[in-house]
Amino acid sequence: MSKIVFPVYVNDFAAAVTFFRKTPFFDVSVKHDWGVGQQADVNYVGGAAAQSKFKVLLIEARSDGERSYVGRQAPPEMWLLSIPVSGLKQMREQLFGAGVNVSDIQNFPWGSVAFMTDLVGNRYMLSEDFSED
Repeated sequence: MSKIVFPVYVNDFAAAVTFFRKTPFFDVSVKHDWGVGQQADVNYVGGAAAQSKFKVLLIEARSDGERSYVGRQAPPEMWLLSIPVSGLKQMREQLFGAGVNVSDIQNFPWGSVAFMTDLVGNRYMLSEDFSED
């Protein structure tokens, strides 16, 4: 299955890897530095892992241009990535318990959402659609 890759630039590569490793629904594998900065694949493995169609690619920001993207890859008050989940309440509790900055759950007629923030301020929307029960 091909996956959509979302690049996320970070200043402190080791801290970013540690952050995603402590979130219970992501699996991180660090790649070698081939002269373009350290990189790591962050695969979503929560809920329906086999159906995961995306991954986050952590990239060590090395140039001024790359550093200007850190924490600014989505407009303010928007999210970088929307992650469909099942069991949002339990996921939120586990993320909060792991020390991740995660919002309260907001309920809507179609489902529920919560927002998680990474170390550099990127927001990720976790959404549970009631129609997929």
